Amino acid sequence: MMEMSENGLWCCDDIAAFIRDNCIYTPDTPMFGKGPGTRYKSQFYLANLTTNSEMMQSVLTVLDELMAINEIDISAHQFAGRTWSALPILGAISHHYQFRGVNTFIVRRERKNYGMNNIFEGKPNEKPVILVDDLCNSTNAFQHCHDTITAHSIPVHPKIFCILNKKNATDTMFKWDRFSFQESMHCVSRDQVV
Repeated sequence: MMEMSENGLWCCDDIAAFIRDNCIYTPDTPMFGKGPGTRYKSQFYLANLTTNSEMMQSVLTVLDELMAINEIDISAHQFAGRTWSALPILGAISHHYQFRGVNTFIVRRERKNYGMNNIFEGKPNEKPVILVDDLCNSTNAFQHCHDTITAHSIPVHPKIFCILNKKNATDTMFKWDRFSFQESMHCVSRDQVV
């Protein structure tokens, strides 16, 4: 059930509970992180959620609500994200909004070096793009998509959508968050799941 939390963020209890129970890996010893010298005590694996049809229906319900709250006309936009984490979300969005003419496409990490040499999979159009991903962390994926899409003269909406925003509701911008000027619309924040 979706409700307004005390801090004003929208939350979805079933999504938060599913992430807590199925998408957090905590090994006996800390894991090495992506950044040099970093170690993690736990790691989110949201593929367990994005491959679950019931949970993705909950995500789409939250997306519908967030689009309405933010007065964003779904039919006037398209959605894109970077391979691979955004792919199931984009597939769900494409199916969910199939009768509203909503376009989705994938932004590759790098241009293919064979065939048609695509940087995009799918066909972007001229409508503004809402970027999506499973989680908002360092936002490197969002930054990459933003830069690649705008380089092709396609506008990008000032809000992004993710399932999990790894910032706590009370956090300020992370110093390594290069995409912090973009506002996140999300189902849950970190403090709702850990």
